[in-house]
Amino acid sequence: MSAWKWTRVYGVVLCVSLLSLGVACGDTEEEDTGGGQDTANNAGNNDVNNDGNNDTNNDVNNDGNNDVNNDGNNDVNNDAPVCGDGVCDDGEDSANCEQDCPAQGPVCGDDVCEEGEDADNCAVDCGPDGPECGNGVCEEGEDTDNCEQDCPADGPECGNGVCEEGEDTNNCAADCPAEGPECGNGVCEEGEDAASCSEDCDGGMMGGLCPPEGPFGNAEGDVAPDVVLMDCDGNPHSVRDLCANKVGWIFEFAAWCPPCRTFARGFESLMADFEGEDLGVLFVISSDEGFSAPDANDCSAIRDAYGITSAPVLYDANGALQREFGVPANDINIIMSEGNVIEFKRQYSARDVPGELRRLLDE
Repeated sequence: MSAWKWTRVYGVVLCVSLLSLGVACGDTEEEDTGGGQDTANNAGNNDVNNDGNNDTNNDVNNDGNNDVNNDGNNDVNNDAPVCGDGVCDDGEDSANCEQDCPAQGPVCGDDVCEEGEDADNCAVDCGPDGPECGNGVCEEGEDTDNCEQDCPADGPECGNGVCEEGEDTNNCAADCPAEGPECGNGVCEEGEDAASCSEDCDGGMMGGLCPPEGPFGNAEGDVAPDVVLMDCDGNPHSVRDLCANKVGWIFEFAAWCPPCRTFARGFESLMADFEGEDLGVLFVISSDEGFSAPDANDCSAIRDAYGITSAPVLYDANGALQREFGVPANDINIIMSEGNVIEFKRQYSARDVPGELRRLLDE
C-alpha cells in the first residue's frame, strides 16, 4: 500500500477517534484540500461512518457474529444424541451406539414386557400389574411375537375377542371380562363353543351347547326351537336362555283348564323341593278364562292369584309356543337336558314331572 494511502487511513482512524471525544477534525481538512466542510464531512465522515463503520461493523457484527452466534451456536446447541444415556435417540443405532440400541433383545419403554425384561430391569414395561413373559400364562399385552414361550402359535391368544381354554378374567380380561363367559365353569355360555372351550361345550351338535345349535325340532330327542315371550312386566325371556341350566322346564297353563289350575296351586311347593339346584323354569300362560289370547293384565292377575314368585311368568299372545313345539294350549310340560335337548314332552303329566326332573338333575 502506498504511503499516501497509509496516511489517509491513519488520518481517518485518528479523525474517528477525535469525533468520539467531541473534537471536530474537519477544519484542517477544509484548509488543506480547499473542498470546504462539505467535502471533508461528506467525503471523510461518510467514508468513515458509512464505508468504515458499515463495512467494518457489518462485517464484524453480521459476518462475525452471525457466523459465531448463528452458525457456531446452532452447531453447538443443537440437541445431539448422547451414547450411553440408555435411550436409543434419533441418529443412534446398533452400529454407532450398541449400548443404547442393541441389535437384538427387548426394548425397554415399548409398553411390552418382553422376554429378558422384568420388573427389576424395566419397571415401565413390567410393572407389578403388567404381563410377565416367562410365567407360563399368555397375558394381555403378550403374543406369539413378543413372548412365544407364554403364547405359542397354537395356544390361546389374548385380545382376539374369544375367551379360549386357558384364558380367564385374571390373565386376559380383554377376552374374558368378569361379566362374560368363563371357560372351565362347566357351563357352555354365550360366546363359547366347542372350538373355543371344549371343556364346557363338548356335547356336540345335539347337546351341551349354549346357545344351542341346530338342526332344531319339537320331538323328544331334538334340540328345542327358540321362542321369545314377554313376562307380566314387559321383559323378554327366551326358551334358549334355559340352555345355561343342566335341566330346563316349561309349564304351559290355560286359565280355563282345571288340571292346570290344580297344578298351579302346588307349583311353588314343587319348586321348593328343587331349590338351589341347576334348574331353569318358565311358567307360560297360553289362554285366559274366555279361551282368548292372554295379555299383560291376565298375566299379572294369574301370577298374583297363585303366588308364583320362583320362576318368570310369561304370556303367549300369539300362540308361538304351541306353534313351534307342536302342542295344544293347555297343561303341557316340556323338560329339556343340557343344550335344550327335549327329553320329555307330555300333556296332563303333572304326576310324572317331579320324577323326570329328579332323574335328569341326578344324571
